[in-house]
Amino acid sequence: MKKRMLSILFALVLMLQVPVFAEQGTVKKEDGVYDVPVYLKNFYEEKASMGNEALREIARVELKDGVATYTIYTSQIIFSNMQGGITDLFVYNSNNYNDIKKLNKHNDKNAKKAVMTNVDLGEMNIVGKEEKEVPFDTAISFTKKAPLLKEMYIAVWVDAMDALAGGGKGSGEQKAILQFDWTKAKKVEEKQMPVKQEPVSNDKQEVTALYCNQDITVNGKLIKGLEVYSINQHTYFKLRDIASLANDTNSTFSVTWNGQKNMISVKTGDAYAVVGTELTAGNGLDKKGIKSTSTIEINGKEVNLNAYTIEGQNYFEIRPLAAALSNMKVGWNNDTKTIELTM
Repeated sequence: MKKRMLSILFALVLMLQVPVFAEQGTVKKEDGVYDVPVYLKNFYEEKASMGNEALREIARVELKDGVATYTIYTSQIIFSNMQGGITDLFVYNSNNYNDIKKLNKHNDKNAKKAVMTNVDLGEMNIVGKEEKEVPFDTAISFTKKAPLLKEMYIAVWVDAMDALAGGGKGSGEQKAILQFDWTKAKKVEEKQMPVKQEPVSNDKQEVTALYCNQDITVNGKLIKGLEVYSINQHTYFKLRDIASLANDTNSTFSVTWNGQKNMISVKTGDAYAVVGTELTAGNGLDKKGIKSTSTIEINGKEVNLNAYTIEGQNYFEIRPLAAALSNMKVGWNNDTKTIELTM
């Protein structure tokens, strides 16, 4: 009897240790059309993917004769008066995390490109908000054989990441996980369109600036330990750090502060005067960031750049800043996870 009880306990332990992927990862539904909450998760960490900001919260899934057609809807992300968003999406054939993790990039053999279609805003329902036109709304569709999936692995192209990578379209390709919350799915009529959401803006007055242990290279030279922060999944550098690093390069620029006018003035080609706060190491802690209200002027012309004040210092999103300076390039080395500045 004792031996039998031990066998039963051993079997129960094994059942608890082995995850039942088939039941956890799939859903059974009758044929029909469903609206399902959807979320784009970072492939490597427990946080949202950068492209999630462009994703509407509701996906459309149609199940018919054993084939599911998934359609997600995206809008442009608004940041620094510029627009960006998902330009291409590829669905991996495998739904095994370890298989996908080994891949550097998708190809025609291991993934299928989704179909991108412009959406007529006039057909979209808006609940509780005044209609506001958002250009370049896109429906992204792809098919999978039943059963319905709770999550799937994708490769996504976001134009902002491509620009940061500096290698053209698709150079900033990122893996991500599409997650569908079938516990909140609703069966709908096919002619009804999912609820439309407003585009996301990162223009909040106060935010949490997340400390980044981000290495960079300047003209090939590795720089470690700069105080760098992530705000709304974009990387922010201290303006005076970039000016100090740019001194004696082709991208040299000066920085002056006019307290009476509440104005930051930048002049390209002029040497930067060091004030002593440059290139200091951070303490590794997250900080409070306040949306900058200062006017920003480059070569006498007012520009609109996204900036935050963190403990009295001005931090700028690096890619738009480099573009405004015009003589500086920003790249991304995916192998070393390093931001590359060419000055």
